[in-house]
Amino acid sequence: MVHKVEFDSLESLLRYVETAPHIPGRLRVSEKNDHESLTWTGGLTLPEAIRSARYGWKEGYDKLAQSMSAIPTAISFAKIPSMGLDVAGSFPFIPAAVAGDPLNMWSLNEDSSKTKPVIRIYQRLSYTANVNASNIMNFGAAVLSLVDGLEDAGYRTEIFGYRSSETLYKEINFQTIKLKEASEPLDVSRLSFPFANPAMLRRVLFKLSEVHPNVAFCRVYGKSCAADPKLFEPNSIVIPTAPGVIPCGTLKDAVEYVKGFVKASPWADAIEFE
Repeated sequence: MVHKVEFDSLESLLRYVETAPHIPGRLRVSEKNDHESLTWTGGLTLPEAIRSARYGWKEGYDKLAQSMSAIPTAISFAKIPSMGLDVAGSFPFIPAAVAGDPLNMWSLNEDSSKTKPVIRIYQRLSYTANVNASNIMNFGAAVLSLVDGLEDAGYRTEIFGYRSSETLYKEINFQTIKLKEASEPLDVSRLSFPFANPAMLRRVLFKLSEVHPNVAFCRVYGKSCAADPKLFEPNSIVIPTAPGVIPCGTLKDAVEYVKGFVKASPWADAIEFE
């Protein structure tokens, strides 16, 4: 059985974990502030984690921005200023056609008002203990460079964070949080916390497990597991957790790792890497 919980924004998730009552019998690890717990969560208490998620995590933003500046052209795309989607055109756009969207043909007219496609990107928000902070930063910078390159090429992006886990009784929890609307510009300062701080999982999402009745809980918080592809919106780019030292030990490695998921997605034929 799959227990799904969806939030339409990061703020709606934060408001929920701030106000929902604790469910009797569940752990309260998200609130522990001993030395070991603080080390495990990147030094942030639960209130501090919520504040950083809501208002920005300056240290993480500075590091991510610095990493992104080191790969300004590592992920870029062929420009499509004179291309748009229409009911008729020069050649088909396969993801839209498969989805039944009538705007499924690329038009090569000079009319820049043609609809640009929206690409949904799902990034996993959980990490295993062997993933160090440097790998997380490299991974986050590569994903954000992907988004920046897509939008610079004329695409619009929606970004979702997700967590998939399995309980001791083999029940599946699947949570999604919309982190960016297609109409919004890329804001690295706002995405730095969910993308790169371990407290997003170990404070905020653990707190969700402690207070939400539709999150299955069996003595512990569950172990991370691969999500069923059917749980994601069709024609999405799904990027799972950054692995260990290899292949995200360097920015170059992280960029190539992220590119691989784009090339394996339904968008592979529509997106061209320079």
